[in-house]
Amino acid sequence: MNQYITETRHYYQTGWIETQCAALTFFNNGTGAVLVNNFPLAPGASLVIQAEEKDFTNQSYQAVFALGFVNDLIVIMKRYVNIEL
Repeated sequence: MNQYITETRHYYQTGWIETQCAALTFFNNGTGAVLVNNFPLAPGASLVIQAEEKDFTNQSYQAVFALGFVNDLIVIMKRYVNIEL
């Protein structure tokens, strides 16, 4: 049986997000738009990225916030504790 944990992080400024996880959700909890690798997320919008079972990504994502707004990008990551092949 594969075991995993979930990790939640908040990002408040433009920068890079390191993942190394099996699935992740970006949720814009701020008042202005945010770009995640040039994909626009309006306030209240989310983006879900999932790998196949037993796979994971180690991609870096760039978050760029619009100026003059309250920034809060919530990132929820599913990380495997162990993987049975």
